[in-house]
Amino acid sequence: MDYKQRIQSVLNYIESHVQEDIPCESLVALAGFSKLHFLRVFEAYTGFTVMSYVRGRKLDLADE
Repeated sequence: MDYKQRIQSVLNYIESHVQEDIPCESLVALAGFSKLHFLRVFEAYTGFTVMSYVRGRKLDLADE
């Protein structure tokens, strides 16, 4: 599985669990990277830190 697929699986997980508490460690485990590497790769692919992305998705749903 390449980086893009791993990050997409994390994004899919976030979308399906956005109304729950999502600890960063669970996303790291899902991606299969070290925490530091995951944080760098996630930001490189999305333009957001992982927790700011999660917060933003929660806020988007709150506005609907």
